[in-house]
Amino acid sequence: MREVNGITGLNISIYHSFNDEVDSYRQHVWLCDGPCRKKPPFYGIVKRAMNQPPSLRDDWFPIHQKTCGGTFNKIAEPEGYVDKKKQKQLKEEAKKENNLDQYFKKEGKKRTREEAGIETNGKKAEKKGSKEEEAVEALQQVMSQQFNDDDDDVQLQILLMNQLAFK
Repeated sequence: MREVNGITGLNISIYHSFNDEVDSYRQHVWLCDGPCRKKPPFYGIVKRAMNQPPSLRDDWFPIHQKTCGGTFNKIAEPEGYVDKKKQKQLKEEAKKENNLDQYFKKEGKKRTREEAGIETNGKKAEKKGSKEEEAVEALQQVMSQQFNDDDDDVQLQILLMNQLAFK
């Protein structure tokens, strides 16, 4: 970095400490409401990387209870942080609210396998006339009446029918 600073005239620092990096991850901050708030070196502040308040699981906590007697209250947390319990509740509420079933009509009658065109006993069932099939048939009838048997007209007729059939 000294070489880069010398060439460019910048003043980029080469200072880096692992402790600073670890401290940047400690974003859950707890503050004691007892007399230890006024005592150095920590002034009643406990920083953690996870959302876990100081408790009996910590080695120093029984001593803190005897000497201070205060309780820890959360004063800071990462931006956009949500507890797992709250996150589950939000997901469940979102599932209830954003359910697509509410936008469709529920019909009492179910389609049979034949109506849906599903194979039965190895044979594919024929669908009963759908609107698309009826439209294609009507178009074929109209086009057969309008066009002569000239080659150009027949090719045009086939192209139009294919385009309508694939839309």
